Order: sequence, then C-alpha cells, then structure tokens
Amino acid sequence: MNPKLLGMFLVGALMASVMLNVVFYKRLHPPAPKQRPPSPFEELQLTSAQIGVLNRCGMDCREAAEELQQQTARITEELRQALSEDNLDEEHVRELAAELGRLRNQEIDNNIATLIEVRNVLEPKQVRTLYRALYPDKLVK
Repeated sequence: MNPKLLGMFLVGALMASVMLNVVFYKRLHPPAPKQRPPSPFEELQLTSAQIGVLNRCGMDCREAAEELQQQTARITEELRQALSEDNLDEEHVRELAAELGRLRNQEIDNNIATLIEVRNVLEPKQVRTLYRALYPDKLVK
C-alpha cells in the first residue's frame, strides 16, 4: 500500500476517532464547574445538530466496522485453515486472500466516507481548531 495513502488514512481515522470520542465523552461526562480549564475540543462549540450528526455517524461507523471485523476474522481463519491443509488448494487460498483484500479495501472506503462526513459537519473554524488541538506542532491557518 502506498505509504502516503496509509499515512493519510491513519491520520484521518485518528481524527474521526478523536472527534467521536469527544462527542460521546461530552455527552456522558459534562465538565465539572470551574474545576479545570476547558478542553481544546470544547472550543469547537458543536451545535446540537452537529452533535446529532456525529453521534449517528459514530454509531453507523462502529456497526460497519464491527461487521467488517467479523467477516475479516472469519476469512482470516478460513485462510489459516486452508494454508495448514496437507493438500494445499492454491486457487482457494488465492480466493480467500482476494476476499480478505476486498474487506480491507472496504474498511478503508468506510473510514474515508466517515472522515468526509465528519469533515462536512464541521465549519472551517472548527476544523482549524480541531487540527490545532490534534497537531499542536503543526502550523494550521
């Protein structure tokens, strides 16, 4: 896989994960009054509509990821078993490997779609705030 694409995928997945965790954390754990300075993520000032979309996006993303993980685990186990057979069926092994590759590509496609959806929910100022919080060493306009 192209290292740049993998890097972009991982950064994007991290961004989506952080956003979703922040949204869920805020809803489950409101900040104690005047006990700590505000989190950089609180600076996003998400609207209730944005929070609703991000919650739905998070649930959909998790459900799709869990389903793909189950399918990947099943195919991986089948591949392991096929490779351990005394009489190797190369065609079957290649079919399983191709299916595993398809599932991994679907996972990447799903993650990118989630990142795009999250990105489209945020206003440009919120995106800059998020990037400043996630990457304080980087120059963000």
